[in-house]
Amino acid sequence: MNMMNKVDEIIEARKQILELPKDRMISDIQAPSPFTNIPSRAFSDKYMLEHPSALVALGVLCSYVNGQSGVAYPNQYTVAKRLNISQQAVSKQFVKLTKWGYIEKVRKENPLRNRGPKGASWRVIYDPEVTVEELARTTTDPRVEANKAEDTMKIIVKEQVKEEKKQARLSEAQVKLAESITKRYIDNETEYFPYDSVYNAVSTYLAGEQTIDAWNSIGVGLLSPIEKGYLMPNKKQPLGVVKHVNKDNKKQPLEVVQQVQISQPQEVVHNSNNITIDNSIIENGKEMTERYAHMLDEIMGTRGSWRWDMRQEAMAEEIARMGITVDQFSKTVTRVLKHKRKEGIQPPYTLSYFKSVFTENKQPGNVKDLTKKLARSFKL
Repeated sequence: MNMMNKVDEIIEARKQILELPKDRMISDIQAPSPFTNIPSRAFSDKYMLEHPSALVALGVLCSYVNGQSGVAYPNQYTVAKRLNISQQAVSKQFVKLTKWGYIEKVRKENPLRNRGPKGASWRVIYDPEVTVEELARTTTDPRVEANKAEDTMKIIVKEQVKEEKKQARLSEAQVKLAESITKRYIDNETEYFPYDSVYNAVSTYLAGEQTIDAWNSIGVGLLSPIEKGYLMPNKKQPLGVVKHVNKDNKKQPLEVVQQVQISQPQEVVHNSNNITIDNSIIENGKEMTERYAHMLDEIMGTRGSWRWDMRQEAMAEEIARMGITVDQFSKTVTRVLKHKRKEGIQPPYTLSYFKSVFTENKQPGNVKDLTKKLARSFKL
């Protein structure tokens, strides 16, 4: 109860900062931040002073800017709602602001673009002398860091895919099928998934046992081709396996003993598995951290800004909880560090870099995750 009261106090305090009195508000949309950082040259620009509506539109757009990279993600509809005007009116002002050198649209290939959402992104040009490439190279914006990690992995994954294609020994027909299924995943998913990662998973799946469990063990974060309806399930049952159903017709956890499946009480299996999994994750997290330190010394010859502490071990545990094995982690780290050394780039200073490589874009599924998300939304 005390926790809920505290949350209510935070919400109310934030509203007082961000909202005007009701009789003075022109729309019901709350401001995203308590201040707006507008390029100062706009206030001595005769074009702006002759077109105050453009200055107002720029000010609203700037209120959504990420302070590290100058990139904002609201679409024109959101800006129009804030100002209580039409979207067409906002579009006209954005055209003027683009022409006058105050904003530019962040295209798909732009390194500053947030690659998840498919809406428009805008860069507010605070310093006309700074190029997009320079900004992407120097900014500490976590979105850009995630993009860098993804780009590095694309280079590495291409080589990995080639190797795994050879190992999988897919027929020509299976290669075409893998490409077709991958395209359907990319086209139908609302969240962003790298093409190479999906294709690699589909190829591995087609080369092995084509079951739902086999797909889940790959850990790509998508429903299986069977569940999506892209492939028909294999109706053949393995020899020596008997499906067990109890009297209440409820499925129980099964243990295979000499090719015969027997049921165990649900709570016994569940508790035992939880203890084993938690211990395994902690051990794997520590081993991942230790291996990363060793590989930094061996491959890079320096640990750079990285420091081994409890926070890094916690990040490693999060990676382990995603189903990533120590060997998978080690292979990925080895490829990344070798690429960094070849390009003369400093090694990642935090294991969250690798978490962004493995992370599945999921909505928070428990109270702890929801609390963290809520706390982040209150952060000024």
